[in-house]
Amino acid sequence: MFINTNVGAINAHRNLGMNNTQLGKTMEKLSSGFRINRAADDAAGLAISEKMRFQINGLNQASRNAQDGISLLQTAEGALTEVHSMLQRVNTLANQASNGTYQGTDRDKLQAEVNQLVKEINNITNSTKFNGVDLLKTSGADQKINFQVGTESSNVINIDIKDMSTDSMTLTDKSKMLQAQGLKFEGGKFTDLEGNAVKVYKTGSTASADEIKTLDDAFDQAIDIHTSGKAFNAKGATATDTTDAKSALADLGIKLDGTNYKTANGEVLSFVDGTTGAVLTDATAIDTALAGVTGADIAAKVNKAVTDGNLQTGASAKANVTYSSAAKKVTDLDITSEQGAREAIAVVEAAIDQVSSQRANFGAVQNRLEHTINNLGVNSENLSASESRIRNADMAKEMTDLTRNQILVQAGTAMLAQANSAPQSVLKLLG
Repeated sequence: MFINTNVGAINAHRNLGMNNTQLGKTMEKLSSGFRINRAADDAAGLAISEKMRFQINGLNQASRNAQDGISLLQTAEGALTEVHSMLQRVNTLANQASNGTYQGTDRDKLQAEVNQLVKEINNITNSTKFNGVDLLKTSGADQKINFQVGTESSNVINIDIKDMSTDSMTLTDKSKMLQAQGLKFEGGKFTDLEGNAVKVYKTGSTASADEIKTLDDAFDQAIDIHTSGKAFNAKGATATDTTDAKSALADLGIKLDGTNYKTANGEVLSFVDGTTGAVLTDATAIDTALAGVTGADIAAKVNKAVTDGNLQTGASAKANVTYSSAAKKVTDLDITSEQGAREAIAVVEAAIDQVSSQRANFGAVQNRLEHTINNLGVNSENLSASESRIRNADMAKEMTDLTRNQILVQAGTAMLAQANSAPQSVLKLLG
């Protein structure tokens, strides 16, 4: 029997210490709710759960970012709703002003309302902001607003912000610009607004080399426009007088009226040169032209001109016309004249299309953000469940461990007391 080294007490103390440590860890888990409170608890599990926490926190904030993005887009789109409404009103006013029943003073009153609507469109453009961010105004080129919608730097949805001021609402389609100024170009051919075929020449010449056949060439230079009319119908009459063109035309019911020949219906007669396409409406010029037409005598020449369809009614020549290719802005709308009002209709149509396009972009991105929010919510939920399984404590299991460890500690304490008292039996030997 040894009393200097109480092996039983040492063993009981060691086990009691281990049980106390385990009891402390179990109580820590129960009080914190986490299975892993320090790296020593589960180093690999800690690393994985921290990565998951990174994702979860990022996804939750990304969802809030997307919700803020929707609010921004709704603000911008709501403002453009009013811009659309005002442009539609301007369109109504321009259409009204283009009617020939109005005088200049009437159009001036319509123009006054247009001016106020243009100012309000610019006011909305300048004042529409979200948290200080301009939504309908840029400092030059288109700008982007980025929405961070994921845990990686590349998870970005952006929207182009375009300038919606009236200076930026322009008509740039050259075909429509030409039509707004009174001429059409369709299928590679020029026509007037009523659909009549026309030939366009550089001013002062009707030579084929000077005929303008492309849309671009019709702009920014003086041109002559020759409109073909309807072929004159002699209705069974035949020219027989060979004295001169005037007499031969009179046989067809055509009489000289001032400087023009006119039909019995009062329509101005024109001679369209079959070779050059030149439209002649002056009676003297027609006499000269008919004299050059192949034929035995003037009557035969007149009859041939009728047969060939070169004598026409409704034909005309418009000289020294210049069409501008400069973009036309809503800012510069002027409906104080019929021509200006017709141009305004085309410009407003282009502006409405521009606003519609931007509203469509806002709506498309908003729908995308709504789906993004749904996806972020699902991902966050699933990752949170996964992180919980790794990081959180199983309370039922830990309670079981707590009870076991409490019993072990109590038993260990009792055994340590017993071990400490065992050497006292040596005193009996001294009896």
